[in-house]
Amino acid sequence: MARRSLLYRLAKRVLLLDVTHLFFSSTATIPFEAGKFQFRKLQSSDIIRFAKDPKTDLDAGMAHRLDFGIDDCFAAFDGPTLVGYCWVARQNIEPNHNEGDHPATGVGVSFPDDTCFLYKAFTNPDWRGQQVFPRVMGYAAQQLGRRGILRVTSTTDWSNQPAIRAFERSGFESIGKIWRIGRVPSLTLCPAKASEFGIQTGSRAKCTSRKMPAATLDHAFA
Repeated sequence: MARRSLLYRLAKRVLLLDVTHLFFSSTATIPFEAGKFQFRKLQSSDIIRFAKDPKTDLDAGMAHRLDFGIDDCFAAFDGPTLVGYCWVARQNIEPNHNEGDHPATGVGVSFPDDTCFLYKAFTNPDWRGQQVFPRVMGYAAQQLGRRGILRVTSTTDWSNQPAIRAFERSGFESIGKIWRIGRVPSLTLCPAKASEFGIQTGSRAKCTSRKMPAATLDHAFA
């Protein structure tokens, strides 16, 4: 295993190789237990406000994505403190929001209307070990299910064991691996099972850029 990891790290550097598990789950099978936390969906104004604290790993420049209409950010709180969140996209996700160690490894993904993609998740370091991610993911699945979203998909690096275990604890299973070589000419190979669920990757994906008019952005950050 150590030798495979070494070879993988070398290939990541030389070939810009990125190998990710494609995870998949039904929203109906992801359990939700609130524990001591409170949950709600964040608004763009929340992103701008919480981004002032570097501990949240939020970028105020992403706030407009929530106003665009096909992204949602579900969050967990311990009292007034933001302790974790998961950010999901509907319809599609752009390559620059699904990349590995290098921008050239980005893979665009598109999916049916009944499916969403988890592309950013965070747990405050001071609350790690308290099952924040499974709980906020359970809340997100509950809310999404009520809106007709039947499935959640996501990716994580082949070697990221903590993330893989977190997904598995939350009811996800790997349906294969996406192989991406970023060197020219670039190459993307996706698992055959993905197409069974209407998931398209790489050049087959139809991605929408979440760009808002400059005037709208100026008003948001005023």
